[in-house]
Parts: sequence; structure tokens; C-alpha cells
Amino acid sequence: MALTLNDYQGKGAEKSVPLNTMKITILKSTRLNGLTKLAGSIVDLELPEAKFLINTGVAAETKEKAKVKKSDKATKSSEVNHRD
Repeated sequence: MALTLNDYQGKGAEKSVPLNTMKITILKSTRLNGLTKLAGSIVDLELPEAKFLINTGVAAETKEKAKVKKSDKATKSSEVNHRD
């Protein structure tokens, strides 16, 4: 069911209900939204999908924040190979 609001021109505009999300830890490798998620990774999913994965034993609820991989893309001059 979509909620509708009347805008200033009198036309009905749809407004979707905000979804609650939950952070979960993947226990068994699986595919989510078309992407492969490996066991041990932390993802943020919509509440119904997260609860389904927890109830089926594929995931567990977590309080940890998702880790962001930071890489230093700068290279030292000694690490750069020069063509001679």
C-alpha cells in the first residue's frame, strides 16, 4: 500500500514508507541483492530480509560497525618500476 500526498497542483504524489535496517554478520556465504557475500562479512539490510536470514541460520545480528577497507594508494619511489 502506497501513501499518497497531494502536492500544490492537486496531483497525488507517492511517498514510500522509510524502511528500518539492521546490521548482520553473514555466517554462511550467500548471495544478497545479486552480490556474493562471504562468511564473516558485515552488511546492512532491510529489517524483513535481515530477520529472514537470521531465522534461517545464514546470519546473526551484530552491533559492530561495518569495516571500511582503507588502502594507501600512494606508492614510494622505491616501489615503482621504471622502464629503461
